Amino acid sequence: MFLKFQDMNNLIKTIKYFRISWFFLFILSCFVFFLYFLSLSSSLEIKTKRDLNLALGNKFAEPFYAKGFYVISWTANDEKKINQLIKLLKENNFNALVIDIKDVSGKIAYSSQVLQVKQWQTSEPKIKDIKKLVYHLHLLDIYAIARIAVLEDAILPNVRPDLALKDKYTKEPWHDFKGMTWLDPSSREVLDYHVALAKEAFDLGFDEVNFDYLRFPSDGKIENIAYQDNIEKKKAEIIKNVFIYFNQHLKDEGKISIDFFGLTLWHLDNDSDMNIGQRLIDALPYFDYACPMVYPSHYPSGFLDLKNPAEYPYEVISANLKKMELVKEKRPDWALKIRPWLQAFDLGAIYNKDLLKKEIKAVEDNGGYGFLFWNARNDYTVFRGFSDK
Repeated sequence: MFLKFQDMNNLIKTIKYFRISWFFLFILSCFVFFLYFLSLSSSLEIKTKRDLNLALGNKFAEPFYAKGFYVISWTANDEKKINQLIKLLKENNFNALVIDIKDVSGKIAYSSQVLQVKQWQTSEPKIKDIKKLVYHLHLLDIYAIARIAVLEDAILPNVRPDLALKDKYTKEPWHDFKGMTWLDPSSREVLDYHVALAKEAFDLGFDEVNFDYLRFPSDGKIENIAYQDNIEKKKAEIIKNVFIYFNQHLKDEGKISIDFFGLTLWHLDNDSDMNIGQRLIDALPYFDYACPMVYPSHYPSGFLDLKNPAEYPYEVISANLKKMELVKEKRPDWALKIRPWLQAFDLGAIYNKDLLKKEIKAVEDNGGYGFLFWNARNDYTVFRGFSDK
């Protein structure tokens, strides 16, 4: 009995010894990792979140060739639908989703902690657990892009009319032909609001923030807008200042991109801003990616002598992207920033697998750096079996 007790006592001592050994081994490992991290910090000069991502080997830290779909916030919250989209991505060797976190409704699609969101009550949490969603995408090696509609906004101009473009006759927020209101791009409060949203998106784990509607209105009785401080004559300057401001406040947080009308590509050799303040040449120095919307259906009959441009996606998209040759001669690195939006909806033609493949081929043949497909209803069923035919 005594011997058995002694054996038990020795066993307990042995277990304690191993516990202490494993504990010290763990501490030693942490110390070694800390020294390794310090060496990376000194060699790579880690000063920002972007530097940290690079140092830790983030697979998305370098320029990324994104191939993906646009997703509305309701779809993003539907587990079944999001898994169906992920399945389509994987089947077609695509790798990205663009998720609405603020669309033109002005509502923030998740439970935001941004101070202005709480003050102005602009939240409508359609996506119940956005951090979990982004984490899930990353586990599957999917690049997560947060989309923010900036100046077209249906709610904030009613909450804060002083931040809106005004009607010179009614003195109320101005409305376009769709009845939508617009924010004033010269307002620092407007810019800070969207910078705060973008920073929160990066904190939630998004790899990139995509800005849409970063321009003046293009339709409606524009002549009725009460521009202040002679803004009307300086639209391009105002919008360029927004580009600079966003770059200054977000360049150390993560990648940022901007959406453009496709026709901006046709004005790279002149100063035209198409009366909306957008000039692609003004944006390229300040964004990681520029995303022209080169939907063939959006070009008029007679474009490139085509009766119905929607039926000729390869020709339309190729002609647009070839315009970047003007820029490539001076800044070849800027060519890697052009990632077009492509048409995945039936308008002007039935967009079947054949037309979709012609769109992709046009991008690949003309130096586009990735592509994103747009379907407002998120109906991408045409991509089933897409890579096999």
